[in-house]
Order: sequence, then structure tokens, then C-alpha cells
Amino acid sequence: MANSTAKLKPHYHGHRGRLRDKLINHGPHALADYELLELVLGVALPRRDVKPLAKELLAKFGGLSNLLAASPGELAKFEGVGDSVIGMLKAQEALVLRYRREVAQDRPRMDSTAVVVEYLQARMNGLQHEVFHVLALDNKYKLVADEELFRGTINATAVYPREVVKLALQHGAAALIIAHNHPSGDSTPSDDDHLLTRELMQICASMGVELVDHLVIGEGAYYSFRAHGQI
Repeated sequence: MANSTAKLKPHYHGHRGRLRDKLINHGPHALADYELLELVLGVALPRRDVKPLAKELLAKFGGLSNLLAASPGELAKFEGVGDSVIGMLKAQEALVLRYRREVAQDRPRMDSTAVVVEYLQARMNGLQHEVFHVLALDNKYKLVADEELFRGTINATAVYPREVVKLALQHGAAALIIAHNHPSGDSTPSDDDHLLTRELMQICASMGVELVDHLVIGEGAYYSFRAHGQI
């Protein structure tokens, strides 16, 4: 039998490939924080299994934001963290900061019903299925995130308040606008719409988050719970 000279790749090479494919195919939310950090550290330390280091760093600093904000001196205290890792982490921090700055400059300000309705009609008009959007805002009513949380049939969407709360916490929102469309074209809210609004008002109040409005978008028409004195 001929001797093979091929060398087996370390097990973590295949692991990184799977993480990379998961990120590309399913987005960043499909990965845990330590897995995202593994991909970053793996570039700086290609010949090392970096999962233990990723978990150790996150545990020490209490999360990604504190880790990226850490000084080079603080990072250098960890065994295995040299200039390549420190440089990679500080580059990531710089990218995040510049991304946030550019996004902040381009974010629309959702401080009037007319602006919000125009924005939502552009997103929802013509849809043949019902969708439920949450607009997360900062304390100046600038848009932080717009997420379609649910998609339903022609006349129904299952809305779970805990998912709305999760989104608000995830983005550090100071205020929320919730909205959904009625594919029938009639923007009159249903009994369920009223019930959901009351429930979310109570939840948001307990969190210290302002529920600015609940908008129902119809065909060329809309219903604002705030304008009708119901928020």
C-alpha cells in the first residue's frame, strides 16, 4: 500500500468553513456572538483553534461591544492575543463605528405621521399578503431599524408581543412604531388590532419605551391609532 503524504487539515478548518457558509446563507443572526468572533479571530490566527479564546474574551469583557472597545493594553493581557489579534479587533471596532456614523447620517427622521405613512406605503402597497413591521427609533425619532417580524395570509398575521420586545431590546430603541397592512385595501382596524395595540402599550410602558403609533396601511388609505386618540 502506498504511503499517503497528504496531511489532514485541523478539525477547526472545517468548522470555520461551516460557520462562514452559515453566515453567508442565513445571515449574522444565525450565529452566536462567540461564533462571529471565531471567524474574526480565525483570520488573525489561522493555525489555531480559536473557539476557546473567543469564549474567554467574551466572558471576560461581558460582550462584543466591551470587547471591541477594549484598549490594546487590556487585550494584550490574554495569552495568545498578540498584535495580529489586537489589530484585527481594533479594525473591526473602527468599521463598526464608521458604519454607525454613516447609517446615522442617512436615517430618516420619523417625527410626523405623514413621513411614516409615506415610508410604509412605499414598503407595503400592492402586497397580496399581510405583513407586520416594527420601526425601532432612537430618542430623536430617527430610524434605527425596520424589521418585518411576521408575514401572514391574505387576512391574518400571528403577532407575538415578545418578539416586538426582543427587537426593541436588541436595537436599544427609545421608541417604536408598529404597522401592518390590510391587503383588502380597507384600513379599518380589527378587534384583534385594538387588542394588540393595548397589549403592546402596556408592555412598552413597563419597559420605558414609547409606543409612538400603530398604523394600518390600506390601499391609498391608513388608520393611525395615535390620531384617533387610542395611543
